[in-house]
Amino acid sequence: MELVTLKRFDRILNIAGWIGILSGLAALFFLNIGILTNFAIDINSLYSIAVGLTIILSVLALFSRTSRSLGVWGIGLGVFLMLFQTVIFFLGWMVIPFP
Repeated sequence: MELVTLKRFDRILNIAGWIGILSGLAALFFLNIGILTNFAIDINSLYSIAVGLTIILSVLALFSRTSRSLGVWGIGLGVFLMLFQTVIFFLGWMVIPFP
């Protein structure tokens, strides 16, 4: 009985890891489209929801041995996206400090 529950739990965490990676790739897609079309990304957009979902689901995926690599990839994508947005903000702020 417990083995079936553990296998289901591992499967759920594996699916959470894949959804975390896919939402991270979707956030990367939104960021690239925003940069190419010169569209400002605000906090309440799909981009921030996708980054938050990536981080949360990737942390969940770390709890299973079979989905740990998916969790690490998802956290890497989330950290990269947040770091990239922060660096771009400060570089833009150094060019035009008072808009």
